[in-house]
Amino acid sequence: MSAPSITEIHHHATVPAELAGRRLDQALAALFDDYSRTLLSSWIREGRVRLNGRACKPREKVAGGDAIELDAVLDASDETVPE
Repeated sequence: MSAPSITEIHHHATVPAELAGRRLDQALAALFDDYSRTLLSSWIREGRVRLNGRACKPREKVAGGDAIELDAVLDASDETVPE
């Protein structure tokens, strides 16, 4: 058996004005549609997502111009189809 495939993920984005006022998990799902909202929410709870340089919660509201950093590890077993 081969070892599971692991991919390091590093994304940076700025929240566009049209996503202002949305929850962080919803904004991430719109910005990074390669990943499911469930997976993105789990990364937020694990501290792998930073909003303006600080840890945050999935339900936190974002504003236009907010800086998002996503640093996570994607295991082949984590791969899911976006909702």
